[in-house]
Amino acid sequence: MISSKIGIDIKGAKEVFTAVFLTVHGMAAMIANNSMKYNEEHTVKLLQMTFCGIVNEIKRGE
Repeated sequence: MISSKIGIDIKGAKEVFTAVFLTVHGMAAMIANNSMKYNEEHTVKLLQMTFCGIVNEIKRGE
């Protein structure tokens, strides 16, 4: 499970999933509507920043 691998509880894991899901969904919608061009390097960086940022916030708040 993601929670045990990164050291957060189940509630925190759900928050991480939601943040990453909404980021991916938003980017996909923008790409589908030609509001954004797909760039793999930028996409990976943004997803890493989203994941790490939310995990750090959750750990700091625990």
